[in-house]
Amino acid sequence: IYTSKNTLSLHDALPICEAIEGMGYAIPITEAMPILEDLMTKVVRNKVAREDKGYIGILGYSSYDYMYFNGGDVPYGVYVDSVYDDSPAKEAGILEGDIITKFGDYTIETMTDLENALWYYAKGESVVVELKRMDKKGVYKSHVTTLVLGEVQN
Repeated sequence: IYTSKNTLSLHDALPICEAIEGMGYAIPITEAMPILEDLMTKVVRNKVAREDKGYIGILGYSSYDYMYFNGGDVPYGVYVDSVYDDSPAKEAGILEGDIITKFGDYTIETMTDLENALWYYAKGESVVVELKRMDKKGVYKSHVTTLVLGEVQN
């Protein structure tokens, strides 16, 4: 890795084939720095045991699936199709139609992102959830809530 005032350069010195000895990439420092700062400040979490895994209580899917089937332009994240009664999501004020964009330290763009993030949070733990909620004018606005994860229902 080489840095200059304006770029971060990554060089791979491994031979790829006889005709090409290596590969190089240059990334504008303005794009690389936010990612590096996020990595440097991110809290390292360990996966929790299956029996300790937290539960939200929603039926959701990736928002781009929603766009594909319903049309319209929605933010990337997890579209909340329904919120289960007596669930942590219901208690935290998450509504049908909300789009979860961040869960704790994890950026959420797909349902898989949310499912993977849940493996790092235990039942009973408080998690800050960032979401987008459509207002009466049809514009998505940022909303933040905290939920206490429940126990996984069988």
